[in-house]
Amino acid sequence: MTGHLGEIPDPALVSAPSHSRQLVERRWGVFALSVACLLTIAAYSNSLRGEFVYDDQFEIVKNPLIQQPSLFLKAITSDVWAFKGDRGQAWSNYWRPLFVTWMAANYQVFGLKVIGWHVANLAAHLAVVVLLYFMLKELRIRPVVRLMTVWLFAVHPTLVESVAWASGIPNMLMSGFIFGSYICYLRWRRLGGVWVIPALGLYAMSLLSKEGMVVYPAIIFLTEWATMPRGGSRARVNWGRAARHAALFAMVMIAFVAVRYSILGTMRRLPPGAPGWAGALATVPSVLCFYLQKTIWPYPLGMAYGLRVVSSENMNWVNFWAPVVALAVMARGVLYVLPKDRAYRVGLIWFLISILLALDVRVFLPEKIVNDRYLYLPLCGAILIIAQLIYDAMRRIGKGSARGLGMTIAGVLAAGLAVLTYQQNPTWANEVALWEQAVKTDPTSAHASAQYGEALRQAGKLSQARSELERSLALNPDLWTSNLALGMLAVAEKRFIEAERLLRRILTALPKENVARENLASCLQQQGRVSEAIVLFDEGRKLLPYLNETYTINIAVLERNRGNADEAIRELASIEEQMGGSLDPAVIRGLFFLGELYREAGMTAQASRAYTAFVRQARESKSTELEQICDAVEAALRDMPAQP
Repeated sequence: MTGHLGEIPDPALVSAPSHSRQLVERRWGVFALSVACLLTIAAYSNSLRGEFVYDDQFEIVKNPLIQQPSLFLKAITSDVWAFKGDRGQAWSNYWRPLFVTWMAANYQVFGLKVIGWHVANLAAHLAVVVLLYFMLKELRIRPVVRLMTVWLFAVHPTLVESVAWASGIPNMLMSGFIFGSYICYLRWRRLGGVWVIPALGLYAMSLLSKEGMVVYPAIIFLTEWATMPRGGSRARVNWGRAARHAALFAMVMIAFVAVRYSILGTMRRLPPGAPGWAGALATVPSVLCFYLQKTIWPYPLGMAYGLRVVSSENMNWVNFWAPVVALAVMARGVLYVLPKDRAYRVGLIWFLISILLALDVRVFLPEKIVNDRYLYLPLCGAILIIAQLIYDAMRRIGKGSARGLGMTIAGVLAAGLAVLTYQQNPTWANEVALWEQAVKTDPTSAHASAQYGEALRQAGKLSQARSELERSLALNPDLWTSNLALGMLAVAEKRFIEAERLLRRILTALPKENVARENLASCLQQQGRVSEAIVLFDEGRKLLPYLNETYTINIAVLERNRGNADEAIRELASIEEQMGGSLDPAVIRGLFFLGELYREAGMTAQASRAYTAFVRQARESKSTELEQICDAVEAALRDMPAQP
C-alpha cells in the first residue's frame, strides 16, 4: 500500500537548485530546532528547582512499587494507584505500564533527588518538540509554518503543568510515541515497505503510556482527507484506503482496551455526583472554548478554574449560549480556510480528535473538569492552524517577504511565551505555591482551598491553615478533605473535642477512610483513651484487610504502651510471616519492634529471628529511613549469644 503526499513547497526551496534543496532543508531544520531547544531550555530552566508536589508524594516518594525491583511486575500489571494496597479492585481508571516503567527507571537512576526527575521531564519535552517538527516535515507543511508551530508549541505556558511537574510525564510519553507512530505511518503510506510495523508498535507504546490516544484510528482515517492535494475535492479522497489503514490501528486499540479491562475490571469509573450525558454534552461548548482561550491567551494558569458542569438549573448566556455562538463563528472561519491548505486540515483533526476524551466531564471531579495538562497534545494542532493563519496573513501583506515576516512574528511570540512560561514555573515549586495559585484562579473552589489549607498545615503555618480550611468548609461543608485536614490540624493543636467531632464525622460517612481513622486513634491515644484507639484499629483491619499488618502493628504499639507486652507480642507474632515478606518500611519496622519485645521478654532465639528478618527486608527495601536502625540491629545481632 503506497500513496502520495502532494507537497506544498516553500518558495525559498523552489527557487533553489534541485541538487541543493536537500541541503537547504537540512540547514533549515537544524536552525529551527536549535532555536526551539534553546528557547525551551531557557523557559524551563527555573523549573529544575521545584520539589515533588501533588501526586508526586504518592506516585513517587511513597510508592514501593516503583522503588522495589522485586515489585516491578506487580507495578506494571496493576493500575497506577495500586501502591495504596491490594483491596481486590483497581483504585483508578489508569493502567499506564510505560508511565510506571518511566518512574521506576527514574527512581533507580535519581532516587528521590528531584532535580533528576525534572531534567528527565524537560528532555522528554524536547524530544516531543523534535518529533513534532519531523512529523510536520513528513506532512509536507511549509518550512516556515512548521518552524512557527514548533517554536510556539515548545514554550507555550499551558504546558508547564506537564513539564514542570514530575508526574506530568504521561503527556510527553504519549505524545512522543504517537508522533513517532504518525511519522512511520506517513512513510508507509507514501513508500510502503515495513514502516507499518513501527507505526503500530509505537502506537501501542503510546497507549501504554496514557490511554488518551484510543482515538488515534480516527486521525489515521481522516489523514486521507487532511493530506489531499491543494484544490482537491471530497470525491478525490480514497475513503476505502482510509478505512483499511484505520482498521489496522483500531485492532491495536481494541487489544489494548481488552487487556486494560482485564486488569482494571471496568472501562471507566465515575466519581460521586457525576453528571449524566445531558449535563456532559451541555458543558462541551464551554470546555472547548476554555481550551481555545488558553491556547490564544494562556493567562492566568493554575490547578483550578471556575468552570462547572452546565445543567438545566444553571444554564445561562455566559456558560452555554455565548460559547455556542463563539464556536459557531470559529467554525465558519475554519470551514472557509480548510480547502486552502493542508495545514488547516491537519491542525483541525489533531486538535479536535486528541481533545475528545477531555470533553467528557463525567469522569472528573465537579470542581476540576478542566486541566492545563489535557491541552498538551491538542495544542500542536491548534498552534499549527494559528501558524498557517499568520503565514497567510503575511503573504497577503508582505508578498515576497512572507517567510521573513512569519519568522520575525514567531520569534517575538515565542520569546514572549517563554517569559510567561518562566514566570509560571514557580507555581509548581512547592505545595504552598501550587495551591495558593489555584485559590487565586478559582476562589470558589472548596477543593483548592482545602488543598491550600493542608499545604499550609504541613508547612507549619497553622493559623493560616485554619483560616483557609474554614473558608473551604464555608464553601462546601460536606467536603471530606477539608474536614480531614481541619481534624488533623485540631489534633496537632490538641483541640481534641473538635478533632474527634470532625474525624468521626468523616468515618461515619466514609468508614474506609484510612487517614481519618489513624488520626482519630492518635487523638484518642493522646487523651489516654487507649482502649478506644485499639477498638478503632481493630475495626479498621476488618474493614480494610489490605491494611491488616499496619493496623496490627499499631495495636501492638498501643498494647505495649499500656503495659501489655505479652498481648503486643501475640499481635505481632500473628503477622510475623507477612511482615517477613513485605517491602513496606512501615510494616518492616514492625519486625524490629517484635524483636525488641522478644528481647525484653528474654526470648533471645525469637528476638534473633525477628531481627534477622528485619535486616533482610530492610536491606531489600533499600529504605533510607530504615538504614540507621538496620546498622544498629546488625551490631546487636553480632553481640547476641549464639543459639544452640
